[in-house]
Amino acid sequence: MKDSKDTQPIDRLCDFLVEEVLSATDEEILQEVSEDYANPGKIVASVRESIGKARLAVARKKLSETKRANGNLEMPRLRSTTELDDIQIIHIFKTITSQDNELNLSIAARKGKDLTVQDMRSFIDDLHELGCNIDELIKQNNNG
Repeated sequence: MKDSKDTQPIDRLCDFLVEEVLSATDEEILQEVSEDYANPGKIVASVRESIGKARLAVARKKLSETKRANGNLEMPRLRSTTELDDIQIIHIFKTITSQDNELNLSIAARKGKDLTVQDMRSFIDDLHELGCNIDELIKQNNNG
């Protein structure tokens, strides 16, 4: 009788199966799914959802580890854009959206109308939440 701790054959089989899946094209995988399941679209959606959840879990874990390693550092707080008047908001928004001539950043307006100052204010706040440092723009606007 073989020692039950001898996992080498199983490890080789697992390695082979993983390599087989990783080397398969999308078309080959979809073909396999359509042979085994009546609704392959449902399976694809389920797999995508699972992958998304796994990515989110990994990202959360890395964020927690980073916070722990850095002593729970938080993102620097932005002075609230509510203390800026409409003219300052418009100036900062125009500065942000005109920084790259090739990109020529623009924001889709609602119902074909121009953006409101509140839309611009929300855009600036969203940029900050995403990690963009707009404090410098605010300082430039206050000094210029």
